[in-house]
Amino acid sequence: MRILVIEDDKERALALSQLLADAGHQTSILLNVRGMGRRGVAGDGIDGVDVVLEPDNFDFAFIDGVLGEKSRWHGWDVIPSLVRSDIVCIAMSREDTFNDRMKAGGAHFTVLKDNLWKEHVRLLDEAARKLVEIRA
Repeated sequence: MRILVIEDDKERALALSQLLADAGHQTSILLNVRGMGRRGVAGDGIDGVDVVLEPDNFDFAFIDGVLGEKSRWHGWDVIPSLVRSDIVCIAMSREDTFNDRMKAGGAHFTVLKDNLWKEHVRLLDEAARKLVEIRA
C-alpha cells in the first residue's frame, strides 16, 4: 500500500516510515504542512525541500494532530481533504482530545502515539478493509 505520513517530528516520521516500509509498504513523509489546495498538501519533504503531495497517490495516511510550530495547520484541518480523495486516514496524537477532533473531521481510525508501535498492524488491517469499502 502507498502510505502518507504527516508528522511534525522528523525522527518519529522516519521511524514510522521505516516500520511501514519493513512491512512492505511504500511511504512518503510530509513535515510542517503549509497549505492545501487542488493539487494536494504542501509542506516540507524529509530533506527539507518544499513538496506538494497529491492525494491520489496514496491509499492511507497517518496524520498527527499537532503539525508543529512552523505549520498553521492541524491534523483536523488536513483530514477532510484527504477523506474526500478516498484516503483512509489514521489519526495519531498523544491526546484523546486531538484524536477526537480528527475523528470528527473524518478520520477513519485513531490511535494514541504511545500505542502506535504495537497497534500499527491491526490498524493497517482495518484500514485495508475500509479502503476496499470506500473505493468499491
